[in-house]
Amino acid sequence: MDDTQWITDKKDKLESMLSITDSFYRLNDIQINKDKSELMMKTKMYKCQYSHIYNNKIDIQFGRESINIKAKHPHEPTRILGVYFNIENDEQYLISKIKAEIDHLTNFMWKKKITDKHILYIFNRIIIPRIEYWS
Repeated sequence: MDDTQWITDKKDKLESMLSITDSFYRLNDIQINKDKSELMMKTKMYKCQYSHIYNNKIDIQFGRESINIKAKHPHEPTRILGVYFNIENDEQYLISKIKAEIDHLTNFMWKKKITDKHILYIFNRIIIPRIEYWS
């Protein structure tokens, strides 16, 4: 049940999908923690400000229950299946994460007695595949 995403353009469509989902969960005796739900939404900007205040919580009908959820800020990243992204498609978080990973691994290898062939192998088999996976 991990990493289930529901994508729609309107709140009422989302609540309809969640109602069907909740009935499926009840039918198959599946229990989920609805409080761990995350909401990402794209809003319009007026004069460099978003039309929604992202500190405010939104009530969403999730089947028989109503959950009170705070929408993630458009630049706040979320992780889905190991890949980080945000609603504004801002790549700064991913770039900083990749830089931090490269710095961490190079600092880890700094005082090791390894050859240039070892370093080439580590970059080609470990670091570059991780970067490709994240991006």
